[in-house]
Amino acid sequence: MGHVKLAERRVPAGDIQLNVAEVGDGPPLVWLHGAGPGATGISNFRQNLPAFEDHRSLVFDLPRFGRSDKPVLSLERGEMFAPFAAAAIAAALEHLGVERCSVIGNSMGGATAIKLAADHPHLVDRLVLMAAAGTAPEGWDGGFPPGLLKIAEWMHAGPSEKLIREFAELQVYDSSILTDELLAERLAGASDPEIVATNPRTNPLPGDLNPDLPNVQAPTLLLWGREDNFIPLEWGLNALRRIPDAELRVIPFCGHWVQFEHTDFFNKVVRDHLEA
Repeated sequence: MGHVKLAERRVPAGDIQLNVAEVGDGPPLVWLHGAGPGATGISNFRQNLPAFEDHRSLVFDLPRFGRSDKPVLSLERGEMFAPFAAAAIAAALEHLGVERCSVIGNSMGGATAIKLAADHPHLVDRLVLMAAAGTAPEGWDGGFPPGLLKIAEWMHAGPSEKLIREFAELQVYDSSILTDELLAERLAGASDPEIVATNPRTNPLPGDLNPDLPNVQAPTLLLWGREDNFIPLEWGLNALRRIPDAELRVIPFCGHWVQFEHTDFFNKVVRDHLEA
């Protein structure tokens, strides 16, 4: 990551421990990644962090990802991912002495960020959501997005080079930007034996966040790729209508990874939002 100094450790987060990487110094800025195979905080955001060195960036691995603990969530007990992860992040931030922060969340990380902001309005100053999960309009009948079908396939069939490539190609508008190093990193992460063993038994669903959207008090920037194959733009319009103080930017020629496909644009509009 160039000259950016990175410190990584595991911290208590309620009943589990979460891995967090710390970069920079300044106002706390929390980064929450998506839930695809092999995802980690650093793999999702490493290209963005150098632009935010004047913040104390806290880059988490969500529960069940990276070096964080891998609890199994029970659908029968109603354990949805976003509320579980948000409670864990809140507990970790308390342990880290963070009383107020801005939060950036992508996909499942966006769903987690919504729940965090709704349940802990005193904690979240400003919010950036890229294609946040859990935001389908009530009664959505537009079908199951192809990217989410690919995640379901990974959950039950396990990882393979073919699946990781197909997944990554669905993530982006222009697949020529995908590198062998990125695909190998994601395959290695998805091949963690504990994840492979427990994926078929855990509930990967974020839960319906429609009831939480009106409770988000933080000024919110919504970023959506027009060609997103995972979280359709219509879901972003639903979030825009329900979050009281929200702005939506739609990026053409862009899939699910705004921060990766349009790095310079992402860094600029996020900085503008954080400094507004």
